[in-house]
Amino acid sequence: MLEISHIRKKFVNQSLGQAATVLDDVSLTIESGEFFTLLGPSGCGKTTLLRIIAGLEQPTSGRILFEGLDVTSFPPQRRPFHTVFQKHALFPHLTIFDNVAFGLRIQKLPTREIHERVETALALVKLEGFDNRLPETLSGGQSQRVALARALVNRPKVLLLDEPLSALDLKLREEMQAELRLLQRQVGITFIYVTHDQQEAFTLADRIGVMKAGRFEQISSPEELYDQPKSLFAAQFVGANISLPVFGEVQGLRGSFEFSSCGQVLRAHHLIGQSEGSRVVAFVRPEKVSISTSQRSTEDNELSGSIMQVSFRGPYTEVLVQIGPEAWIPVLLDHQQARALELHVGQAIQVYFRPEDTVIFREEESD
Repeated sequence: MLEISHIRKKFVNQSLGQAATVLDDVSLTIESGEFFTLLGPSGCGKTTLLRIIAGLEQPTSGRILFEGLDVTSFPPQRRPFHTVFQKHALFPHLTIFDNVAFGLRIQKLPTREIHERVETALALVKLEGFDNRLPETLSGGQSQRVALARALVNRPKVLLLDEPLSALDLKLREEMQAELRLLQRQVGITFIYVTHDQQEAFTLADRIGVMKAGRFEQISSPEELYDQPKSLFAAQFVGANISLPVFGEVQGLRGSFEFSSCGQVLRAHHLIGQSEGSRVVAFVRPEKVSISTSQRSTEDNELSGSIMQVSFRGPYTEVLVQIGPEAWIPVLLDHQQARALELHVGQAIQVYFRPEDTVIFREEESD
């Protein structure tokens, strides 16, 4: 449906005469009806890419194709897209009905059609009966719903959303995430969503594009991104993680790889991006790690350590285990496990994790 082809964007600082590359040869295809999320830290280029898709910025080079038509030079009003920004920008002197109807009146649609479309849009965002209220009487979540209704009433084929929930408190943001995903499925419109919040991306997206320094690090489903990261940056940016120090060279061994960490020889089944002589880091998710108060016979990787801290974290207990002079591993346990082990600070402990849950990345990729 939407093809982003070799987009580059440079901003020139006129006073210094220098150019900064914000997007560096970005390509992407988005399917009809897909919820696609652009995820990355501040300054990675995700909002600039969204603005180029919207027509609010022009690329330095590259093309935007919509259903096979090159719309790169089209102004925003000629594109069948609508953008919802972080700031809702509702007209304070207009009622909710008039805010939502504003774009339709610009198009000079018949009064009856305007009324029907506005009422339908307000019903979609659960704001029936709010027609005559003013924006100042609304909560943050209700204001965001009005902004969504104002976008949906124009019947766009693509809805572009630039961190629309970031100003809301945590509980309301989580509620709006669930409602937004339900709404997208109900209306069947393609959504392209910008966020720096990994949990929000996981909750909403069919696919996620992780961006770093103007390029995509990985484009995949949330499940694949979490379980099979393609780079150390992608692995560390999504979800909790453990990075183990690696000493010496990684050696091949019957389809897996041996490495030394904190005085122990360990194994990994996945090696990504390594070249001969490169420095590497071993990576494992904390929920893949288990602990025991005694050694056990197992094919798992094993490290010896001592408990530095036991912390209650709401749904789970976090145990911080020191495995070396400057190396610690956080282990997540349910409360029943933690109580059964009778854990305490200073206690000697064994840490276990499977070779198939261990990944080795080039250390340079974390720069």
